[in-house]
Amino acid sequence: GTDTKKITSAVVVDSDGRIKQVPTRIIFSSVSGQYSAVVRTLTNQTFALVTHKVEFPDVANRWSKEAVNDMGSRMIISGINGLFYPDRSITRAEFVSIMVNALGLPAKDIDTDYSDLELSRWFTPYAETAISYGLAGGISQTRFGATDNVNRQQAMNMIARAMQFTGIYPKMSNSEVDVILSKYTDSDQISEYARISVAACLKSGAVKGKTATTIDPRASINRAEVASIIRRLLQKSNLI
Repeated sequence: GTDTKKITSAVVVDSDGRIKQVPTRIIFSSVSGQYSAVVRTLTNQTFALVTHKVEFPDVANRWSKEAVNDMGSRMIISGINGLFYPDRSITRAEFVSIMVNALGLPAKDIDTDYSDLELSRWFTPYAETAISYGLAGGISQTRFGATDNVNRQQAMNMIARAMQFTGIYPKMSNSEVDVILSKYTDSDQISEYARISVAACLKSGAVKGKTATTIDPRASINRAEVASIIRRLLQKSNLI
C-alpha cells in the first residue's frame, strides 16, 4: 500500500538520538508481484522507511542536480541555510562525514594521536569512524587534516578504500594501472601514493576524469563533484 516512488531511504535512530540513513534500494519481484526495501547495514536495529524529498534551488539548472538532490533526499549530504553551494570546496572532515553517512556506518570511538581530532569538534566521531573502517588516514602521524581542503587525488584515494569496503575494488596489474593512467595527459602529476587508487576509481567508473584527457589530481574537489561521486559509488556497489 505504500507509494514506492515517495520512499527516499530507510533510517535508524542512532545511540546519540540522531536520525541516520542506511543504504536502501527498492526492488520489485516479478515472482511475488511485490516491492521490497533492501537495506544494507552492519547492525541490527529498528528501521523505518521515510519520505524526505529535497530540492536545492541553487542546483536547479546545474549538471549535478539529480545527484545532489538524491543525496540530499537520502540525508547523506546537507545544505547550508537551504542552499547547497555546489562550487564550494570541501574539507577532509566534510568528506569523511559524507562517506560515513553514505555507507550508514555505526559510530566507533577510537584512540588516535591526531591533535586536531578533539572531542569537542563535530567531525571527530565521523573521522574516527572512517579511520576505524580503513576509509581514511591522517596527513601525518600527528594530524588528520580535518579542516584542509580535499583535492581530487586525495578524494580518489578514500573512494578506492570505500570500494574495497563495499567489494567493488577492481583487480589490476601494475601494467594495467599504467595503461589506464596513460590516457590522461596530466597523469605525471599524480602522487605516487595515489596512482593505484586513481586508476581503480577510473576503471570502476566511480570517478571520472576532469575531462576526457585530464585528471587534474591536485585541484580541489567541490561539493557537486563529491555528491556525484558518492552517488556513483553507492550505485555501482548496488547499495541504492
